[in-house]
Amino acid sequence: MAGYGWTAYDVRKGGMQIVNDTGNKLDLITQFAKVSDDERSGKWGLRVKGIPRANARDHQKTTMIFYLGSEDSNSRIECTEGHKINPSNSDVVCDGTMVGLRNFK
Repeated sequence: MAGYGWTAYDVRKGGMQIVNDTGNKLDLITQFAKVSDDERSGKWGLRVKGIPRANARDHQKTTMIFYLGSEDSNSRIECTEGHKINPSNSDVVCDGTMVGLRNFK
């Protein structure tokens, strides 16, 4: 890995970071965005995008595994795909309940 870091970040609004993965010939971009009505609550969104580096093979395939979990046995998390016909271009929506976070989606 050649490096990683935030290119923009604001704790109240979100940010963007880039991971320069030279070994897998991929730049991974994560974008976090917060939409809120006030300072204490809000909805967070995450977008992950991979861009092949200049030295990558044509039509390089990459697998992304996103893990969301909780160590609290009283929590519940369930994720579903939003697009059944073409899952590679779909949103994944997770909802559940966690102590301190309450219900989330």
